Amino acid sequence: MTAESLTVCRSPPAVQSLEEPCAALATKRTGCFLCGRSKHERTLCPAREAVCRKSSERGHFAKVCRSAPAVQSSACPDGAGSPIEPTSCANFASSLSKAIIAVSLNGREVSCLIDSGNSESFIHLREVRAFGLKTCRPRVPVRMASASSTVTALGHTTASLLVKGHIYENVRLVVLPNSCVDVILGQDFQSLHES
Repeated sequence: MTAESLTVCRSPPAVQSLEEPCAALATKRTGCFLCGRSKHERTLCPAREAVCRKSSERGHFAKVCRSAPAVQSSACPDGAGSPIEPTSCANFASSLSKAIIAVSLNGREVSCLIDSGNSESFIHLREVRAFGLKTCRPRVPVRMASASSTVTALGHTTASLLVKGHIYENVRLVVLPNSCVDVILGQDFQSLHES
């Protein structure tokens, strides 16, 4: 690097506006600017693949968003989590947005689809990694609604869920590599909720 290529801050920080890059470097952040929690590595940030509910941008939560709200153009319902494969969100019916709720998974809020068409409950691999959950069993194929479509599950895990004021301990969740929501609660969970 040459001396000409470096930006040098010469005016005192009190005179600079926050719009200037040097002033931004001088301000000290006490937490992660992507999720708002205490500082951590970017690879461990829970907002790493999240889609902001305010600006619809990927990589940060709405509570730390500095953008103006964007018009929603995605076929994914609000709170559907981050789309991993475009086709999975494009085919997601917007009428299902009423089946998406916020639940607490091991103490943290996640997006959840209540799906009576699934016999099992599922969790996105991203959430398993974010929570540091241990998985059991080998990979197994999971048949989708279309008989010709299958996805390979990456095992299963267990977690505690708080759903509409009810606590469920050790809920079995099959780990999926792709999903439009963080958690899908199927018939196995719904039978617990009824009793």
